[in-house]
Amino acid sequence: MSVIINQKQQELHCSASYPVLDLLRSDLRLTGTKAACKEGDCGTCLVLLGTLEQDGLSYRAVNSCILPAGDVEGRHLVTIEGLSSQQSQQINPVGTLLVQEGGSQCGFCSPGIVIAMTAYLLTAPAFDKQSALASVSGNLCRCTGYTAIKRAILGMERFFTRDATSPGLPPPGEERLQFLVHTKVLPPYFLDINSRLKKIQSTSPNSGKATPDQVNRVSADKTQIIAGGTDFFVQHREASREENILFLSREKKLRGIRREGTRCLIGAGTTFSELEESPIMQEMIPAITQHFERIASLPIRNRATLGGNIVNASPIADGTIYLLALDAQLHLQHKKTHRRVALKDFFKGYKDLDLQEGELIEQIEFPALKEQTLFNFEKVCQRSHLDIASVNSAISLYAPKGRIEEVHISAGGVAATPLYLRKTVEYLAGKEITEEVIDRAAEIAESEVAPISDSRGSATYKRLLLGQLIKAHFAQFLPAPLGGHV
Repeated sequence: MSVIINQKQQELHCSASYPVLDLLRSDLRLTGTKAACKEGDCGTCLVLLGTLEQDGLSYRAVNSCILPAGDVEGRHLVTIEGLSSQQSQQINPVGTLLVQEGGSQCGFCSPGIVIAMTAYLLTAPAFDKQSALASVSGNLCRCTGYTAIKRAILGMERFFTRDATSPGLPPPGEERLQFLVHTKVLPPYFLDINSRLKKIQSTSPNSGKATPDQVNRVSADKTQIIAGGTDFFVQHREASREENILFLSREKKLRGIRREGTRCLIGAGTTFSELEESPIMQEMIPAITQHFERIASLPIRNRATLGGNIVNASPIADGTIYLLALDAQLHLQHKKTHRRVALKDFFKGYKDLDLQEGELIEQIEFPALKEQTLFNFEKVCQRSHLDIASVNSAISLYAPKGRIEEVHISAGGVAATPLYLRKTVEYLAGKEITEEVIDRAAEIAESEVAPISDSRGSATYKRLLLGQLIKAHFAQFLPAPLGGHV
């Protein structure tokens, strides 16, 4: 497997499922990347992963502890060591900001924070306080209390302001790279990575990709199919080293978001970050960024895919709950056979799917939201962020004149599967929105679920919580006094 790690091209001779964190620290002695939770939670192991896309080189911050070596083939992997010039032992300006503001004490978390901040400078279209702070949502620190780190993050604004004749940072892409090299945020070798990756891909055109023949052999040789792997490599860190793995993360036909007339189509390999950043989705659901801030951390969203979230079949899968409220359908493919199934009919029981041997989810399709359709996502968990939901729920509601013409509601954490609330939807159809109707809808929702007691709450608590989330959905849409009531 050929990969550029920092400035050097490496030929990797290891298991495809070997964790990149172990490769960096144990094999290559790049120990600036730290090891802590090994579950993608703390951010001490963050690296930059550069991928050659159709429109140029794209970088994302990802957790190396749950990143398999096989998925970095043909890519650029950047550790904290790779952000400094070989001719200079000085830390880059982003690291300097962290030090100057007192944002580094023991220093264990600092490399990951610098990587996250650098990723923001590489990808942010413009500086925004909220998005800048969210860029380190996957980084934990036990020393500073975060105030000093926040000061350093907000100090990045100066990179976005150049001078009076050329205000603002250039748009993400080649010009952005050149500017960050000029300001010494990135070392000069970054400017050669694009051509070097093209050379690697020209000598090995299928590097990092699953060929059609490989996909079709899956059912025969018991190959483990992996897209983002953000859950798989937490659950099977050691056992996975013996697995025969097929990586789908760069399959072009499984990527992308497009609109065709009144339908939207999303490749099953599309990541949560790509969905969140999609202009198509932002136009239909203006609050999507606020919703997704409650869904994992940014580095996890950079890897986790919608298809993987669906097939993982967790009863509280945030992405699946989101898509259920969009009345999504799945396009399933096996060799030359294609079929469709409604997402709400896909789950037959706990981890039991309407998925035949060898089938893959190829696309997710849903009706484009009509103008004036309101969409909301609610999630309650023990921590405000970076936590698994006790109960989550989403709704799309089209009621342009106060009468509900179309509605879809989903709920998680209240049954053995992600749940489409059929009875509640049937009741609401055609109703005028009143306090009595909302209260009754909440009661029906509570009646059609079967939660269990666990560490995230008792069954009684979850049932009552779902009723409150139904009311919370309508509170987002309605003015006082009705909104105040619910």
